[in-house]
Amino acid sequence: MNGELAFFLTLALFREYYQRIDLVASEYIQFTSFASIWFWFFLCVFWYFECNSIFGVQYSAWNEANNNEEELLELSKVTRFLASRFVQKYQLTKHWISILLLAFLSSFWASTAILYGNEFLQALFFVFLPIPTLALIRLNLANKILTQNLSPSELFLRIRLHRRNSQLLALFTVSIIFCWVIFTLLKHQTI
Repeated sequence: MNGELAFFLTLALFREYYQRIDLVASEYIQFTSFASIWFWFFLCVFWYFECNSIFGVQYSAWNEANNNEEELLELSKVTRFLASRFVQKYQLTKHWISILLLAFLSSFWASTAILYGNEFLQALFFVFLPIPTLALIRLNLANKILTQNLSPSELFLRIRLHRRNSQLLALFTVSIIFCWVIFTLLKHQTI
């Protein structure tokens, strides 16, 4: 009997304790806000992977292979193959209806997010807005890789330039998002 009594008293104490404190404080974790750390974490991880992976080949692999001619040649073959697949998949002349639909949806999305002041839609819009620009930059790089007969060292220089341009786009995007966040937060603050 004492064991059952101790169990029920302990259970009652745990229930009372867990009612006082919320283990999952869902009202404090806001995934739909610019002020959320999750938004900035997602943004940083997204741009890290976009800047460090060119056609599925990591930039660190290019850096490591820079001194070894055989590895550089192997990476250039893989990159040429992946670039040709990228061009076949995202050739702009084939997908003009999709581009028009994407333009309409993104403008509708932006106007809805900004006019109604929905922070979640604004955050998603600002995160996904530079993706078509990045795709155009990658398509341009893929076309240059396929049309010009580049040596592996020249290809490495092109990829280094592409990575720098991607990082500049990321910096520009994060700066615009940061300015918009500051504007949004100051607009809702009362002084």
